[in-house]
Amino acid sequence: DEFKHGKPYSKGHYGAICQYCTQGRWQCRKPAIMESYLALHCKGDIRPVPDNVRQKWLIYVAKRNEKTKDNDDSDNESLLSKRSKTSHTDFNLFEPISNERNHELNKALIKAFVCAEISFSVINNPFVRDLFKLMVSGYTPPGRLTLASNIFDEEAARVTVRVG
Repeated sequence: DEFKHGKPYSKGHYGAICQYCTQGRWQCRKPAIMESYLALHCKGDIRPVPDNVRQKWLIYVAKRNEKTKDNDDSDNESLLSKRSKTSHTDFNLFEPISNERNHELNKALIKAFVCAEISFSVINNPFVRDLFKLMVSGYTPPGRLTLASNIFDEEAARVTVRVG
C-alpha cells in the first residue's frame, strides 16, 4: 500500500514509487531497500507518513534478520559442502561461522564504523577485507553498499524502536 509497484524486472526486483514523497522512486530495487527507506528516510512531502505505518516498517526492518534465520540452514549446508571439498591443509584456513555470529559481527562492524566516523568505502579495501578474514576465520565482511544500506538501516531501526 505504501508503494506503487511498477514493472517487474526479476524475482524480488521491480519499479516502485513511494506514496508519501517525491524522492522515493526506484526503477529496480530490492524490497528491503524500499522498506528501509519508508521506515527511516521518507520525508513525506506529498503527505505525512502515518505514525503507525512508519512504526510498522521500523519494527519489520529491525527484525528482518531474525526472519531470515529459518532460511539459513540451506546456507549452512552449502558452507559445509565447500568445507568438505577443501584439502586437508586448507581445513584450518576456513572455519564457517554461524549466521548468528555473522549477524553479531556485522552489528559490531556498523557500530564501529559509525562511532569512529570511518567511511563505509574502507570496507571494500582488499587489505581491510583480508584483515577481517585473518581475525575471524570464516567471516566475510559485507560490501560497502550492504554495510551502508541494509545493515545500517537494520541497526538504525533497532535503535529507533528501542528509544521510541
